[in-house]
Amino acid sequence: ITSFLHDAEKDLDDYDTEIARLEMAISILKRKRAHLEGHITACRSLLSPIRRLPWEILTLVFLLLCGEPSTWQDFLRLKPPAFQLSRVCASWRGVALNTPTIW
Repeated sequence: ITSFLHDAEKDLDDYDTEIARLEMAISILKRKRAHLEGHITACRSLLSPIRRLPWEILTLVFLLLCGEPSTWQDFLRLKPPAFQLSRVCASWRGVALNTPTIW
């Protein structure tokens, strides 16, 4: 029985060591997976149809949205839309800044 207990305790230690190793491997894989998910999301956003919209059309949309205060106040209930539009991305900021009539 003593020999059995000794062997069983050694097996338990081996199992604990293996479990710790596998948990570390799982942790590393989860971090890699999260990083890859972020990369996939960023790449998908590059394929978004809005990115292919010519800036002239985007300017017209901005002008329509920023026209009369009643047009946007109910919709956004925030700062004037020119501020909001210019914070979406660098491209939209460029369009907004180059369209003085929306300010």
